[in-house]
Amino acid sequence: YELDNDTNQRIEFHLHGDQLWTGGRDKCVRVYDKRKHILISKLDNLCNESVNGISLASLPSTHGTDDRTQFLAISTGTRHFPSDEDWEKDNPYASLQSKL
Repeated sequence: YELDNDTNQRIEFHLHGDQLWTGGRDKCVRVYDKRKHILISKLDNLCNESVNGISLASLPSTHGTDDRTQFLAISTGTRHFPSDEDWEKDNPYASLQSKL
């Protein structure tokens, strides 16, 4: 399975029936067929950070039918560290403060 994660950041996954759902540093969610080992869907631009946690839930309909409503929940975030150049300046956190 392809995964865009060249850091030690933990990326979680969710097994849902015959599908494996996973996030990545590229801000996407990928859905794989577990039996065929192929990518069947890619959800782009869900957020502005890495997708590092993912969960699916199926809840009963509130309309009294047998239909179920599907929910996708993601957690996002990336740690940001000062650059090497920042450590040489008076304020080592300058590049981080500009992102806030």
